Amino acid sequence: MQTLIGRLFLVPLLAVVAALSLSTQAFAADTWQPRFNPSQHVYVEPALTSSANAPVNVSGLEQDLVQFGQKHNLQIFFVMAERGTENIDNAQFGARMIDRLLASWQGSNGFPADNYVLITVYRLPGGDWQKTARGGNLGPRAISLGLTVSQFQDIVNAHKGRLQNNDVRGFVRNAAGDVNSAIDARIAQAAQAERDRIAREAQAERDRIAREAQEREDAARRAEQMKTFVTVATYGGPPLVIIIVLGVLFFVTRRKRAQAEGLLNGKRSDAQNLGARYTELEDNYLGFLDSNKGWDGRLKNRSLTEFRAAVALYSQLTTAKLAFSGRFDAAQAAFDGNRNPFYWGGYNKTIELLTVAQITVTGAELTDDQRTLFGGTVQEKTYELSGLMTEMEDVYKSCKSKLSALKTAMHKVRENQGDVARLIQEVEDMKPQLTAAELTFDPYTETMASLTGARDAFIAIMNSDPLEASDDSQAVEDGVEALKKTLTRAVTLKASLTSTATAIETSAQKVAATRGKPADYNYPEVGNNAVDKLPVNLLLAEETGNPDTQLKNARDFLASAGKHVLAGQLDKADEAKASAAKEAKAAADLVDAIVAAAAFIQAGVPNIRKAVSKLSSEITGGDADVDELKAGFLKKNYEGQPEKLVAAKSVRDKTEAELAKVKKAFFEQRYLAGRELLETLGSDIQTSRDAIVEVDTCLKTLKANREHAKSTVASAADLAAALVRKLKSNDFTTSRATDDAYAAQQPVLTRQKADVELDVTDWPAAAKAADELLGKLKGIDGDIDTQKRAYENAKIAISNLGSAVKASQGNCDHDYIRQPALNKLAEGEGALDKANGAIKVAKSDWNAIAAATEKGKDACTKANELSAADKKAGTEAQAAINAASTKITSVEGKDYSDSKTIGGRHRTFGQNVSANTSNATSELRSARTKMSSKDYEGAKKDADDALRAAKKAESDADAVTAAAIAAAITTYNNEQAEQRRQEEAASRSSSSNFDSGSSYSTSSSFDSGSSSTTSSNFD
Repeated sequence: MQTLIGRLFLVPLLAVVAALSLSTQAFAADTWQPRFNPSQHVYVEPALTSSANAPVNVSGLEQDLVQFGQKHNLQIFFVMAERGTENIDNAQFGARMIDRLLASWQGSNGFPADNYVLITVYRLPGGDWQKTARGGNLGPRAISLGLTVSQFQDIVNAHKGRLQNNDVRGFVRNAAGDVNSAIDARIAQAAQAERDRIAREAQAERDRIAREAQEREDAARRAEQMKTFVTVATYGGPPLVIIIVLGVLFFVTRRKRAQAEGLLNGKRSDAQNLGARYTELEDNYLGFLDSNKGWDGRLKNRSLTEFRAAVALYSQLTTAKLAFSGRFDAAQAAFDGNRNPFYWGGYNKTIELLTVAQITVTGAELTDDQRTLFGGTVQEKTYELSGLMTEMEDVYKSCKSKLSALKTAMHKVRENQGDVARLIQEVEDMKPQLTAAELTFDPYTETMASLTGARDAFIAIMNSDPLEASDDSQAVEDGVEALKKTLTRAVTLKASLTSTATAIETSAQKVAATRGKPADYNYPEVGNNAVDKLPVNLLLAEETGNPDTQLKNARDFLASAGKHVLAGQLDKADEAKASAAKEAKAAADLVDAIVAAAAFIQAGVPNIRKAVSKLSSEITGGDADVDELKAGFLKKNYEGQPEKLVAAKSVRDKTEAELAKVKKAFFEQRYLAGRELLETLGSDIQTSRDAIVEVDTCLKTLKANREHAKSTVASAADLAAALVRKLKSNDFTTSRATDDAYAAQQPVLTRQKADVELDVTDWPAAAKAADELLGKLKGIDGDIDTQKRAYENAKIAISNLGSAVKASQGNCDHDYIRQPALNKLAEGEGALDKANGAIKVAKSDWNAIAAATEKGKDACTKANELSAADKKAGTEAQAAINAASTKITSVEGKDYSDSKTIGGRHRTFGQNVSANTSNATSELRSARTKMSSKDYEGAKKDADDALRAAKKAESDADAVTAAAIAAAITTYNNEQAEQRRQEEAASRSSSSNFDSGSSYSTSSSFDSGSSSTTSSNFD
């Protein structure tokens, strides 16, 4: 009652205060507020700019704000004034002034209500720049680009130091720049968010699958709980049933709310990403879609096709954005409308709208301006919600690509137009260089005409088809650039022919100078130096040694190169020039070769005389070797050797005649031919000498074969005699195969003895056969030793197997042993018995016996493993049975009641609740049955199931008590909440709400420093 009386007195009191406040303001000096001008962005109170104490200078700031705003299609305004005498607390003054200013501006013609950013500065009277209130307001577009009110306030506060230095321009420029930077960062974050969205969708699908599985499990558990609830209701009565049902409904509602809230958060991020994509296209390319610019009427052909395709994609993105926003708003509304803690219909609607329900894009949401922009046609299409986001990503990329290509082409074609004009002038400027080089422009006139025609063609279409014109203009630019390079090349090539002509003349002078030298007829043999009637000078005129031919070719090629340059055939000119240089060099090289050949003959003849003398002496030894081969060896063993002596003698005999030819060529100045004869003769002599060495080598090899065959057969005979004794002493362990192998070599040994006693036989074959015989006998010797070692190893292996069997028999002696382990033990025991019998038989396969023992040991190892597993499984199964039995006994004897104080009242819940252990008892019975049949794994599983069933029965019983407590608490809280709502409604009816202002306004308080100000901020 006291509260109600207080509220009744509060109403008239507030009315009196408000009246006094309005009366005071009517006579106050209000703060200056400018009228809005569509062409003005900077507003500074005139008294501040003309102040004698600290005048405000904003020169150039108007253009700066226009440029800053263009980056993100924003209109940035700046307002600065001195604080008036309004009765408003300093902490709230800036925000109140901003809201009052916007209330005036938003009704003005031309005010950009969507895309404005307002920056304000109010200072205290008296010219004190140390005390300012900085703030502003953001339009919807700035907010949609990701700039928050708190960020904006931080930005304007960050540069207050400039205001303290009266640097108003610096303050505003830095603030506007930071606004753009913050938006840039948000766009980058949106791109990252898109990548995160894709990852979240994949995770959401996995979560959905897991959630559905959990819901099925929960449903089964609730069904089981309901059985328990029915039992409890039978004893507890209808009130307890109602409490339990309310608890279950509350629990389900909470789960549905969490699921719907998670979906809303994910789709909110999708909506932000889609909005960022849309904003990017709008900021960077919206000008191309502005119908007022008449692009649709100006563009033609390829550019028009791409433009219309881009418009269609942009319209698709626009309608999808609107449709998605509408769907999200509907889902949010359904979520917000679900306020009953025991009902989840609204949450189900949210889940359905964001997961199951399809979305149809029709374009009905578009404004008339948008329909005009998009040509009035929007493709209607139905999507899954996730499919819509995926397709819109592709639409965004395709639209951006097309618009970017159009924009780039428009810039590129104009750039190329200027480059082409510059290059054409540069080509014109080169014509005097052609004239100076004794060349003309005539060969290039047709090319130039073609390029200028192509230039005129792309200029004609550059405004109507920029895509095609851009490609064509680039081709023209490349063509003119290539023509310029061709002209430069022609001038350079023409100049370079002079150096080639010089090289030719240098070679010609070398030929003439050499022919002017006296010929040297000093032949390296006594009595051969007569030079009567021979030419005095060098002729350089032999059939293959006349440089005049190369010089003529060089001059012909040079003349051809000059003609090709004049005709503009520069590739042919280059080839002819290279050929001229090559022929000039060949002439000079030929002169050097002729002079060198003469010197070679003079030095080489004495060497040939020495070489043929050595050959003659070596032939004598070769004849002796051939005679010995024929007398002591078979013909097939030295075939081809006598012929080498015949060839060597032929070379020796023809040498004198060949030297005479060389001499004749020397005095006839045929030096190249004489050198060739001399080199051939020297090669033949050296080949013959090498052949004689080969004959000698063949003889030595055959002699060595003969000695080797005789000694090896003797060694084989000695080893065969020793093996007779060794076989007899190792008869038990040596195999029959080894005995047979020795017997097979006896006739071979007899034949080899007879063969090596002959005077003449095939000694290479005899040496090879002797090696094979000795090798086989050595192998038999080694086999005897190997088989003896195998016997000893087999005995050791049998002993090891016996130890393994004995150990395994001990390991398998326990109560939990099962048949598979016993079977493996029997395998090991059988392998031991079989090995003990086999080792007593002479000439057995000892390796096979040892291998068989390994299989027996493996069987014992497996028996040990199975036995250990049986023992472990049996022990664990018995322990699980004991644990389950103990737990069931504990659950059946537990008291499930609990006491709770709610709203000051102490109550006891769950006095009649008991655990249902029937499932646990059944599972335990099954476990004991399986244990008796040695199914230890099944027994453990059933025992574990019995333990879980006992724990679940205990948990279910506890849950019944907890649900009763939760329902009681919920009922109490609802009653309290209803009482508070009734009190609040009564309170609201006796008071008025004085709050006003834009939700996006912000301002700092005036900076501290005076006792009349406050440091709290108004957000």
